[in-house]
Amino acid sequence: MTRDLLFAVAAGVASALAGLAFLARAPGATLLLIYLGPLPLMLTGLALGVRPALAACGVGALVAGLLAGPLAMLLYVVGHALPGALVVWLGLSRQPKVDIVVGDETGNGSTITPAEWYPHGHVVAWLAALAAALIAAAALALSSGEGFQAAVAAHIEKGMAALLPTLGGAERSPLVATMIGLFPGWIGVSWVAMGAVNAVMAEAVLIRTGRALRPKPVWSEITLPDWLSWLLVGAALLALIGPGDVGYTGRNLALALAFPHFLLGLAVVHGLANRTPQPRALLVGFYVVLFISAWALLVVAAVGVLEHWIGIRNRLPGGPRPGSNEPQA
Repeated sequence: MTRDLLFAVAAGVASALAGLAFLARAPGATLLLIYLGPLPLMLTGLALGVRPALAACGVGALVAGLLAGPLAMLLYVVGHALPGALVVWLGLSRQPKVDIVVGDETGNGSTITPAEWYPHGHVVAWLAALAAALIAAAALALSSGEGFQAAVAAHIEKGMAALLPTLGGAERSPLVATMIGLFPGWIGVSWVAMGAVNAVMAEAVLIRTGRALRPKPVWSEITLPDWLSWLLVGAALLALIGPGDVGYTGRNLALALAFPHFLLGLAVVHGLANRTPQPRALLVGFYVVLFISAWALLVVAAVGVLEHWIGIRNRLPGGPRPGSNEPQA
């Protein structure tokens, strides 16, 4: 127990220092370190359990507050401790799978319900839902005065003035106008991706060293909970019919909630590619297109939505594949 506690303390300190890398004022290294901030927390939790992970989160928040003040502590909790704790808590959870009746010849017996690990796609879904909740909370908090969109524009302008002091206001304005439309949504996507990437890295390290508490998840078999698609539909409706800040908030909520569907779409593409004679070459070409085309990102997310609703992988020749969503009525 003492060793686990020491490991948790060290992980919390390392996570806080990574999260406070902006104090070093080295943009490239800062971004990488900040992105890896949740990694020590997840390594601790996925190897030792939920309690050591929570201890590491608490230590990290305390260190961030002592070194950089209350605002830095709040940013650390939201940006690093929250996704780290959520991934560990859900990732180490189990849920009932099927009922097995065990009895004698007379029919008397008992029901055994074996448990399976909480689906990794559902963990990503909860991260996206939490990101959407944070965006909605920010929209409500900034709704007074000039409104959410105007407040976002002011923050972007302030940030660009600090990062690019040589640019004048007239030169910054077009850049701000380009970024403002989906800025909160992309922040949410980045936050969810950060949680997912760090979870994958932590699990890979722990499996390689034989310290993982849960088996390696198969990302090509990802599934999503039904409630996520309904949240996406609601956000899309807000984006389409909502006036002003309501529509703006809806667009950004939809973007954050679409990211898990994008991952599901990637799983469908990989499943299709694996049915071809040259899957590797096909996937290389696919990712090149994905890298250069924003429309390709949208198409993949749409494929993920269709997979969730109608089960594309189940309808392909050769029958269903592991992890494919069953067609829904």
